[in-house]
Amino acid sequence: MLNYRIIVGIQGAILLVVGFLMLIPMMVGLGYGDADWWSFGGTAAICISFGVATWNIYRPEEELRVREAFAILTLAWVLVPLIAALPFVWSNVIPSFTDAYFEMMSGFTGTGATIMGGAGNVAIEELPYAFQFWRAFSQWLGGISMIVLATSLLPLLGVGGMQLFKSEVSGPAIKRLSYRVSEISKRVWGLYILFTIILALLLLPVMSFFDAVSTALATISTGGFSTRTDSLAAFDSVYVEVIVMLFMIIGAINFNFLYQALILRNPKVFSKTVFKVFMAIMGVSIVVLTLALWRPVAEYFPPLQLTAPEYMMYPSFLDALRFASFQVVSVFTTTGFTNTDIHKWMPFTAFLLITLAMIGGMAGSSAGGIKILRLVLVAKQILREIQLMIHPRAIIAIRLDHEVVAPDISRNVTSFVFIYFATFICATGIMTFTGVELVDAAGIVISCLSGVGPPIGAFGTSESYAILPDIAKWFLSLVMLLGRLEIFTVLLVLMPSYWRR
Repeated sequence: MLNYRIIVGIQGAILLVVGFLMLIPMMVGLGYGDADWWSFGGTAAICISFGVATWNIYRPEEELRVREAFAILTLAWVLVPLIAALPFVWSNVIPSFTDAYFEMMSGFTGTGATIMGGAGNVAIEELPYAFQFWRAFSQWLGGISMIVLATSLLPLLGVGGMQLFKSEVSGPAIKRLSYRVSEISKRVWGLYILFTIILALLLLPVMSFFDAVSTALATISTGGFSTRTDSLAAFDSVYVEVIVMLFMIIGAINFNFLYQALILRNPKVFSKTVFKVFMAIMGVSIVVLTLALWRPVAEYFPPLQLTAPEYMMYPSFLDALRFASFQVVSVFTTTGFTNTDIHKWMPFTAFLLITLAMIGGMAGSSAGGIKILRLVLVAKQILREIQLMIHPRAIIAIRLDHEVVAPDISRNVTSFVFIYFATFICATGIMTFTGVELVDAAGIVISCLSGVGPPIGAFGTSESYAILPDIAKWFLSLVMLLGRLEIFTVLLVLMPSYWRR
């Protein structure tokens, strides 16, 4: 039977944390002279009051179990965007609660899809500073996960956080960790904060202090919210694009890898199969996309001669390399920054970018998608099945970096990949019922499910989600939630049997 006391009590603790965090954008608003700073202060006061009351009444008295952890995790990711949306509505910055909730669900899930600049909503540049900061800050919090942050506090409150940590961290399996979960969370957050500060300092020569900090928050979290409607294209700086590319890659790498390599000084982690496949896919994709966008190639390649005059291509190899490499890294890491309007590129580029978005970054990172680890294991399973067709009596184990992969992990991976594509197909079909064209629906769904943000395909990266009907925005909020919590967590909580004894 579910222990509702633990569920409600920890939701109260999360509400308390959110309340204190909202004091930060309030101070940003005060510092920049925003007239609507009070909306954050009022929401913070409500959160802190309800959080303290709920925690005192429903303070957990038992150890957290896996069953409650799934409920806490899912409910938190529904509740936090709801609270975070209130300042937008109360200040009338975003009059529609549907739009405000969509924006904050996009923020905390690290998706980067936005309704700003369309259907009567103000452009991003016209937002008060407090709200621009809150958008970027929500992605920074969601990137490494606000729940992981809470696990570092739970042991201090007398509630073990290991089950919650295991439910949140991405990947098909997590070995029992030798450290206390609170220590792990603190070290990961320390590394996360360090990268954010370094990136902000590197961007200061080109950007204002506010733009540099906001961009750093949205980059290391692989979120993609920008302070400009045209994203990084507004800065038109190769320096900014190169620095941001580097940190998007860092954000999409397993943070345990980074900790071992940089803090424990163990460079052997970068010889792991998963990391090499991650870098190989990214490198090959950059080469392919660069050649597809370089106009001289079209002059000697007949299939491209038909599309070259119609779509945007680049006569300079360096320009083709610049825009191709940035978009590959941005989409592959599921960040979603843009430095040009890829809607003007040939259809093949949309296919390549959608494929990269589906794959996503490494497990244990802030990136979305299926994840490289699962892709590698699925490829090994396929090769194993082919070998068994030739040698049906052979006993062939699946190995990853000389370690045998347990059958239950292989089963989990296969199930996830199947559910992922089934979710994509079903969600695309549902979106067509809201009046969206099939190709547009597919691009929108994969952008939200993988956490890329700007829609890939005919819908166009320059378009705002504000043009969609409200029912579509609520549905896409669910899709973003499914993608962030890797589907199984949400599906489990939605099953009636989960709530029964």
